[in-house]
Amino acid sequence: MAQQTLLTRWVRAAEPAPPRPPRTPPPRYAAALFADTPSLQAWTSRGYRPVRLAPVEDERHHTGAAVAEALRAHASDLAMVVAFPSCTDLSAAGARWWKRKRLANPDFQNEAAARVRAVEEALKATGVPYAVIVAAAPRLRKLWKAPAATISPHEYGGWLAAGEPHPSYPEVVPQQDAYVKRTYVYVGNGFVLPQRRLVIPKWAKRRRKGKLVRVSPLLVRRKHRHLRRLSPLGFLEGAAATNSARIGAR
Repeated sequence: MAQQTLLTRWVRAAEPAPPRPPRTPPPRYAAALFADTPSLQAWTSRGYRPVRLAPVEDERHHTGAAVAEALRAHASDLAMVVAFPSCTDLSAAGARWWKRKRLANPDFQNEAAARVRAVEEALKATGVPYAVIVAAAPRLRKLWKAPAATISPHEYGGWLAAGEPHPSYPEVVPQQDAYVKRTYVYVGNGFVLPQRRLVIPKWAKRRRKGKLVRVSPLLVRRKHRHLRRLSPLGFLEGAAATNSARIGAR
């Protein structure tokens, strides 16, 4: 009897399990700001709904206020945001116009860096994982801060299917983003950079000062100069695979 008492002391009557808290549904939207159309295909292919703020020619409209307004309706239901603010006033691609711009406005580069900084501050305020992606611009680094990473599209081309043409410019852009373009990436709110999956970059030849020089296939013809702002699709595919797995794929 004493033994039975000792054993039953550790046996407790079954108690009903506490009710589980309601499951929070995963976010439904992903946003791309100042970006080309394919920039969200990695997320829409995973069932997310797109929120876009189309690029505009005048970089003065690439502002934190524009970002806040674009995201206002979906801020509580976003999985990730990527933004591509222009930095022509800071990158080497726009250097030929710097002298003229400096005569008109000696503070034009400080203002350009402040716009990029304001975009990041607006994204940070949402609490949503984000990446700000701009052309590599040493002036931006000097006037603001170093990026989380310096990348090139070809370093993430392995995230794209071999043999699949570029969705917008298959006649110019090599498959699997196999081209070189130094790019700064600023991230925050838990955004995780994807691992690199390198492919061998392709090059073209162009005559410069009487000599043939190696150039990116995107820069062979002047009519394609707008392609400098193309989204790095391999990087974005890797980002979607990495970050959607963390927040719960739809």
